[in-house]
Amino acid sequence: MDGRFTRFHAARLLFGAALFGLVSCSGVQTRPWVKNGERIGTIYIYEQVENVSYRWEYLDFEDRMLRFEQRGGNERLLPNTVIGLNAFDAADRLTETRFVDEGEQPAVHQNGAARIAHEYMLEDDAAPREVVTHYGLDGAPVTITEGYCKETVYYLPRAGPSERLKLGWREFLKADGSPGEARIGIVKDIYKIEYIYLEGVGEMLFATYFDRGEKVIHKELVRGITDFYQSVTTTTTYY
Repeated sequence: MDGRFTRFHAARLLFGAALFGLVSCSGVQTRPWVKNGERIGTIYIYEQVENVSYRWEYLDFEDRMLRFEQRGGNERLLPNTVIGLNAFDAADRLTETRFVDEGEQPAVHQNGAARIAHEYMLEDDAAPREVVTHYGLDGAPVTITEGYCKETVYYLPRAGPSERLKLGWREFLKADGSPGEARIGIVKDIYKIEYIYLEGVGEMLFATYFDRGEKVIHKELVRGITDFYQSVTTTTTYY
């Protein structure tokens, strides 16, 4: 992994796909992304509900998704939806998602967030981590409808930057700093997820979910999660 934000990372963005309504797509189209008469990238159009709902993703030539939105079969923006605009740092890591309306004025996503900020503290080999925080239109942290404001992904300590990052646990907090009650798929009221690596079976992890009272509420076996989470945190993506 080189930290680049690709369509694979976009699919993960902190259950963001679920937040934005992304479901299993039965078809995909591509077309040139043209601005001011010049091609600046490629638009990927994913069919969600036939002739009703499509997710449009705008990728530049560096494979960074700079914009995403939902449109209908008539290619118009769906009612009560917003446009997501992504920003990246010099290492091509996602740093911010802003939501705007068709006139590109600040807007609020249906989950309650107007902006999502991504912070990276991967240089701290003793406690490498990534943080995703949701903010409202007034700039203050906000607890979204998914039951949390901030997600922190903690990686296991490593010997140095050349050593691969490995997931340790994820923690969700509300805007007031209290334990979150996040929802991932059918599992809800999640405060923390801990990961255990299974020896001798390759890219496999055992995930244990806890509620705010530290009670186990769900367990599952996860495959290929190290690459999936490395370098980019959230619903995300996360949308």
